[in-house]
Amino acid sequence: MKKILGTPGKNESKSVGFQFKRLLMLMTAIMAVLTLHACDEDNPDDETVNPVEVTKVTVNQPSSGAELTVGVPVTLTVTIEPANADDKTVTWSSSSNDIATVSDAGVVTGVKAGTVTITATSKSGNKSGSITLTVKAAVVEVTKVTINPPSGGVELTAGGSPVTLTVTIDPANATDKTVTWRSSNTDIATVSATGVVTPLKEGSVTITATSTSGNKSDNITLTVKANGNSGVEGKRLKTIVQTTGTLDIYVRQEFTYNSDGTLKRSDHYNDASQLAGYAINTNNADGTLAKVEEYILDNGEFVLLFEYIFTHDANKKPIKMSGTYYNNGTPFLNMIWDFTYQNGRKTGIKVTGGEIINVMGYIYDSQGRLSQTSETTYYNEQVVSTRSFNYTYNSDGTLQKVVYPSLEVTPTTITKEHTWENGKSTYNIIHDYSLW
Repeated sequence: MKKILGTPGKNESKSVGFQFKRLLMLMTAIMAVLTLHACDEDNPDDETVNPVEVTKVTVNQPSSGAELTVGVPVTLTVTIEPANADDKTVTWSSSSNDIATVSDAGVVTGVKAGTVTITATSKSGNKSGSITLTVKAAVVEVTKVTINPPSGGVELTAGGSPVTLTVTIDPANATDKTVTWRSSNTDIATVSATGVVTPLKEGSVTITATSTSGNKSDNITLTVKANGNSGVEGKRLKTIVQTTGTLDIYVRQEFTYNSDGTLKRSDHYNDASQLAGYAINTNNADGTLAKVEEYILDNGEFVLLFEYIFTHDANKKPIKMSGTYYNNGTPFLNMIWDFTYQNGRKTGIKVTGGEIINVMGYIYDSQGRLSQTSETTYYNEQVVSTRSFNYTYNSDGTLQKVVYPSLEVTPTTITKEHTWENGKSTYNIIHDYSLW
């Protein structure tokens, strides 16, 4: 068979077809590569995407508040804006590591009392937020109170010099070492807010100190001996007077005691030597006061007699005093004093005498000391005068001054002031009698 020009033979046909298929496959591969390249240009990979940066950092106040205690760690947290920021890590810093430190995780630990600022700074965007914290000293509570025996021993003398008790507080670094003092029997001995014990009469008394922190207590029993001495210095009252008009006034008092330490007699002088009056006390068998007879003298001559009879309750506290006033042996006035108490303290006295009624009230401070007394006088059931007496104390708890700021009585005005110096009393009184 002859080969016709332009017409492939059988083997050539196969070869041409094979070449065509190869060309077609190559062209398809090229198109695929071009398509992929086009897609890559429209969607760049992650390494070229712009991150979402932090725009604001807020340090959240801890649930316990802006105060922390030395040695007690507190963990701070932050709020990052925007919420979809890619990198939310922060670094922490303290304005004073001497006051408080902060860890990489935001844990703040107080070192000493003071004020400190804690700052959080974002790694992304370099944004900062801060909080100011107050560090308080750690509270160390009292675990034990011990009353130290007085240097002179536990035996005191009625009417003698006061003694000051002290305490030892455990632990030594307790934050609040204050204590309150209490006497089991204020008739035998009193104790001030600073532990000053004043012995009054023979007997045994327990003094207790209780800590404000931890409510821990200790007590000591003191024995008060009788004093039979006369004119005991601690019981001598010195009075200084300024006055207009004519007024007999005591400028000195001396006291005589029974063997059991109770008061037997008091003598009152209106100058250095002239006796102006005296009072004689009579006691019951249990030591309570039964009767007082007060004699008033004028230039040494007997003028008046005041007689007071006392009634006591089961606790040996006076609840009633009946008074009779005599002129030359003839009674001319009867009066009755009714006493009220609360929690062992006198809270009021009502004095009744004829058409006159006097009502007195007593107010005590948080330490059990008398802080104010008030007095209202009625005549025929009408108020004729009111007055109040305010008491102030020295830093050691002893009485400093009694001031009578308001005493309004028609037709006179009276101003009084009572001060204590070195255990003695200075009593000032100013009377205006121009309207009598």
